[in-house]
Amino acid sequence: LSNEDLIVVNPCLYLENLELVNCTKVSDLGVMDLTEGWKYLKSLNLRDSNRLSDDAVCAVAMSCPRLQFLDFHSCNKITDIG
Repeated sequence: LSNEDLIVVNPCLYLENLELVNCTKVSDLGVMDLTEGWKYLKSLNLRDSNRLSDDAVCAVAMSCPRLQFLDFHSCNKITDIG
């Protein structure tokens, strides 16, 4: 998947769970656009998506107030700051 492919998922405002594992073409911008307005998301798995950084973590934290599970395992650009 790429940032452009995520456009299909974006209108799903009531989505509660999403797994995008090993999406090496998804960037911070894609995550920012994707999660904007997702107030019902409870679980997000972005494991092994190595283009993501602290900016993606901040975007998810700001956009998803009901989030209970978040997996950024092996996203090497994410630091302790994120």
